[in-house]
Amino acid sequence: RKGKKRTVGGKKGVKGDNNSQDTFNGMADVAIAKNGDFFIADGEGPNTRVVKFDKDGKFIKWWGGKGKEPGQFDQPHSIAIDSKGLLYVGDRSNDRIQVFDQNGKFIDQFSTGKPSTPQVLLLTQDKHLWIADNETSKIVKYDLEGHYLYSWGSGGQWPGAMWNVHGMSVETEGNLYLAQVNNGWPTKFKPRAGANPDFLVGQPM
Repeated sequence: RKGKKRTVGGKKGVKGDNNSQDTFNGMADVAIAKNGDFFIADGEGPNTRVVKFDKDGKFIKWWGGKGKEPGQFDQPHSIAIDSKGLLYVGDRSNDRIQVFDQNGKFIDQFSTGKPSTPQVLLLTQDKHLWIADNETSKIVKYDLEGHYLYSWGSGGQWPGAMWNVHGMSVETEGNLYLAQVNNGWPTKFKPRAGANPDFLVGQPM
């Protein structure tokens, strides 16, 4: 079935800066709130911000800017919303996760350590945050207060290895899917029979 276009953001061939309302330069991820407002991590390229729109695509505000202080970013590459409506932003080159309310008010932050580049975020129904970390080529589990719990994976170009993961999701049967840019293929991981549930990526929130 052919989809109906509702709204368009950005302008083809036009690169925006951090102050632009309707042009972007490096959109990396999007998260949608329950009321339909959506948030764009505009940070794959030179921009360093989160941009908020209403459900009809009307610009509301942006926040961020280049830096290491709370509320600033260096490559905000991923964004996710928890059950309370808080936004988790993967501040990739600052090796940290920042947490905001939906008006851009800084709430908290936690470091993912060095070396680390938190590239993809997945919030799960069991209230955990999973990160695809590009620097370490691992899938890492945290609680929502930022405490490290578990990690697995290794970098390489063989089946089961990871290289530059840019997408991560879990379907209803519990299979984990990763989109790998540099390896050029998607990967499916199937839970082993009797596996410890603490080591499995849960259902998306």
